[in-house]
Amino acid sequence: MRTMRVFIALIASSFAPSLFAACQQTAPPGSNLVQQLQAMYVATVMETSGLKVAQPGCTMVIQKDGVTANPFNSKVGSYYENTYEDGEVKGGAKSKLFGGASGIPGLKATNKPLAAMDKVYLLKMEVVDKGIAFYVQTCGTCDPSAADPAHKPFRAKITVSFLKGFMTATDLPHIKQAVSEILAFPDDAAAAGGQQVSQAGQAGAAPQAAAQAAPQAAPAPLPEIAPPPPPEDAPAPDPVTVGIGQTPDQVKAAFGEPTTKAKAGPKKEIWIYKNLKVTFIDGKVSDVQ
Repeated sequence: MRTMRVFIALIASSFAPSLFAACQQTAPPGSNLVQQLQAMYVATVMETSGLKVAQPGCTMVIQKDGVTANPFNSKVGSYYENTYEDGEVKGGAKSKLFGGASGIPGLKATNKPLAAMDKVYLLKMEVVDKGIAFYVQTCGTCDPSAADPAHKPFRAKITVSFLKGFMTATDLPHIKQAVSEILAFPDDAAAAGGQQVSQAGQAGAAPQAAAQAAPQAAPAPLPEIAPPPPPEDAPAPDPVTVGIGQTPDQVKAAFGEPTTKAKAGPKKEIWIYKNLKVTFIDGKVSDVQ
C-alpha cells in the first residue's frame, strides 16, 4: 500500500506544474498592486458547460462557514453575493435569478451554504471601490484535468471589504493576509493544521463533501499506534488501533482525550492526537489518518 501511495504521489507531482503553475505567479518587477494581485489570484477558465476546466488557475479553500452559493446553469447561472467584513460573512443581496426559486418554469434553483474547508475554483478577481471581489465555483474533487462526474457546481461572489482607498495605503502581503481569513490557498490552509480545522467548524453548517462524493472504495488498512515498550519482564500488550465504525467512547478509551476537537457540522467531528487524526460521522469512525 505504501508503494502504491508513493506511486500516486509521483504521478500527481508530474502533473502539478502544468495544472497549477499559473496560481501564485510572481508579478513582473515594477508592476503595480493591481498587477501583483492579478498575478497571485489567477482565474480558472471553464468550458461553456461550466463543468470542465479549459485553462487552470487558482484553487482556493473556504475558511469560514456562512458563504452562500447559487446552482450553476450555463444559460441563466449567476453568483450569490456575499460580503466578508469585520471577521464575519454577511449575506448580501440574493441573485435576481436565484433567490431560493429561479422564477423560471421547470427550473428548480435552491441556494446552498458552503462549509469551511470546501475547495472552489477561482473564476474571477476584481478590485472594487471598497474591497476585492472573488467569483468562485465549487469543484468536487477539484481536479482540473477531469470534471467530477458526481458534482453539481454552485457559484458565489465573495467581496472582501477594505477601507476606501486601501490600494494606495497597503501592500500585497497585507492584502493576502486579510483575504486568507475567508479564502486561502490550499498550502496555506494545510499549514494552519488542527487550529484551522477547529475554527472552521464553529458555525455548525452541514458539510457538503459527503453528499457530493462518488461511492468510495474499501478503506485502506488503518495505522497502528503502539504504546511505549513495556519493561523487559512484562508481556507485550496488543497494539492499540482505531477501527472504522468505533464510537468516540471506544477511541477515547484507547487513546485518551484528543489534543483538539473540531465540529464540521451536525454530523461530522474531527479529533486530532499528536500523530493521529480521527473523523467521526454520525458518532462512528469514518476515517483515520
